[in-house]
Amino acid sequence: MIHLDRRTSMKRLVDGIVRALVVVGALTATGASAQGITLTIATHYTDEQRGPLTGCLREYERLNPGTAIVHRQLSYRDFLQTLFMSRMSGKPPDIYNLSTAWTAQLVESGALAVPPAAVTDFVVGNYLANTSETMTANGHVWGIPAEVDVYMLIYNKILFARAGIAKPPTNADEFVKDAASISKSNRQGQLTTAGFGFGPSPDQVVAPFLTLLNSNGGSLFSPDRKSTNLTSATARDALETEVRLFTTKGTSRGAAPNQFSSGSLGMMIVPNWYQKQLHQELGEHFDETVGVAPIPGGMNWRTVQYGFFWAVDATSQHPAEAWALLKWLNTARTPGGRSCVGDMLLDLGALTGNKDDLAASAADIGNPFMRPFVDALSSGRALPEVSIPHANEIKDLLSNYTERALLGMLSPEQALSEADNGIRLILRESE
Repeated sequence: MIHLDRRTSMKRLVDGIVRALVVVGALTATGASAQGITLTIATHYTDEQRGPLTGCLREYERLNPGTAIVHRQLSYRDFLQTLFMSRMSGKPPDIYNLSTAWTAQLVESGALAVPPAAVTDFVVGNYLANTSETMTANGHVWGIPAEVDVYMLIYNKILFARAGIAKPPTNADEFVKDAASISKSNRQGQLTTAGFGFGPSPDQVVAPFLTLLNSNGGSLFSPDRKSTNLTSATARDALETEVRLFTTKGTSRGAAPNQFSSGSLGMMIVPNWYQKQLHQELGEHFDETVGVAPIPGGMNWRTVQYGFFWAVDATSQHPAEAWALLKWLNTARTPGGRSCVGDMLLDLGALTGNKDDLAASAADIGNPFMRPFVDALSSGRALPEVSIPHANEIKDLLSNYTERALLGMLSPEQALSEADNGIRLILRESE
């Protein structure tokens, strides 16, 4: 089973590299401008998503004649392959916006430039510690924190009221019971309304499991990050809770977060950036429909935090200029105001670890939807995603075995044991 998964993962890697080669041509075409230098920034954001940032880049060019800035959008799933292929070509982008989960792998490969002391001091003095720690390795902070996202329980207040449920669940038993109470089936036994939704991406399969695991006092990896805790009782309890959602018909394979706005989904565990999507889909019915609650993991509930950071390539021909641009983009433009990156993140519905941006956005992130996410981030209940080599491959494997347990193909104990063996193999290969 594991070897099959490894072959599948290798095929995905090869396919990703082929797609990456198409993008590398565009990345390597950028060089010095006629009158000065060109800085290339690679992110996964679309033109619309980075709108506020684009205006700032044009402003920076006006303030710094002779500097041109080019943006390249890369697919998130193929980002690492494209990055490594562009480095093999000899002309990678100068600046990256990277997942903090990739920090360890990128540092080990020598892909990232060590920030100058002024940038490190800027990060230490201006960002929440739990956002900068995720991009720290070998005694260095490897860039400037950017987007931060936290998973919380989103529930449909209308469906809860119809089911006679007065408040969102606070523990595993209430979670399972409420999901079953909300669910409705047609004559063929198919769910027309589901109490909870998973997937379809690996992130949306793995995140609910990890939030319940963290709430049980567990963690995915051992302290030395050379093995997992998947064979522990806490991991088994977390997965068994999810399996109960299926056996009690509180959910089904087809139930997913994208069904929430249609009124056919009662609960989902998703990050804060869903706010913008839900606002667009629900419009004036947003407030009466959407509620946010802690992870249903009891009094000691915990959740998962993930994020992105800005970094400079180790072979950039213009490192000083690249770091200067990044520091400018992340510094408040006016006293008491937000930075350019802060403006973009607020528009996306994302959070930031930048203390000045948080203070300047107090009114915007103090609404009933965002406040629980901010509280989880600032209180320490949001545990940062661990940075480990081959993080994407590990997440895909864990998602695969989690789904097998949810669908009854393997027992929770079998699924976790298989996942543990597979992840240990990946970790050994990366040593």
